[in-house]
Amino acid sequence: MSASDLEQIAERLDARDREYVSGLDPEQRDVVLSTMGRYMRSRGVAIGDPVPALGLSRLENGEPVRVDALVADRLLVLVFGSFT
Repeated sequence: MSASDLEQIAERLDARDREYVSGLDPEQRDVVLSTMGRYMRSRGVAIGDPVPALGLSRLENGEPVRVDALVADRLLVLVFGSFT
């Protein structure tokens, strides 16, 4: 991603995330912002949107699991937020 793209992503972050990212060294900052940019949506996630193709780890054993695999046979509630 270009420096301009990364700055646009940084501008869309909430204040706490912007503060966190600003404290990273430039290489880490670029990695964090480009990762966030890959998964950001222009309008956020709404009810009925397709499940994001994200990989997660199970809390009980750290085993990897894909979010889209979790909805194959049951309802899934995702709560997104900033924990920085």
